[in-house]
Amino acid sequence: MTRSANQRALRKRRQAAAAAAAAVLPAEHHHDLEQKLGHAFADPTILQEALQAAGNGERQIGDRTIEDGNKRLALLGDSIMTLVLLRGWYKDGESRKSGHDALVAISSNKNLNERGQESGLSVFINKNKSFPNGVVPPRTMSDTVEALIGAVFVDSSESLEAVKVAMTGLGLV
Repeated sequence: MTRSANQRALRKRRQAAAAAAAAVLPAEHHHDLEQKLGHAFADPTILQEALQAAGNGERQIGDRTIEDGNKRLALLGDSIMTLVLLRGWYKDGESRKSGHDALVAISSNKNLNERGQESGLSVFINKNKSFPNGVVPPRTMSDTVEALIGAVFVDSSESLEAVKVAMTGLGLV
């Protein structure tokens, strides 16, 4: 395959991924969420994966296969959030107790749920049909916040600065 053919194929895959993402999250919401996070997604399917509640029935977004909603990204996001928080703590030379206390306070499911609710994330989440009245449960909201952090990390070529900006936009730091 020639270079120009490769470029056309890549462009087609990106267009298909963008179309698939738009089918799940309208373009105006996509932009609103990117503004909250301070990050414009090069791959909109990673953002879509972050917004999939577990058990909602969505298995494929563009070329992305997702098995359990946003749980994989949430696991990654939890670790990246810890890294960002402790990196700053370590540089500041604070006590081990203060680092632990800050980590517990910021990354607790209760705090993540509150920040997600305050940020209005529930309108973006592709919910599980079993949610009563479409209300996002606290654990799903905290998973979504973590998944969004993971999505920014992956999409930004693993930039911790981009993650910190997203965490600031969500009121976590």
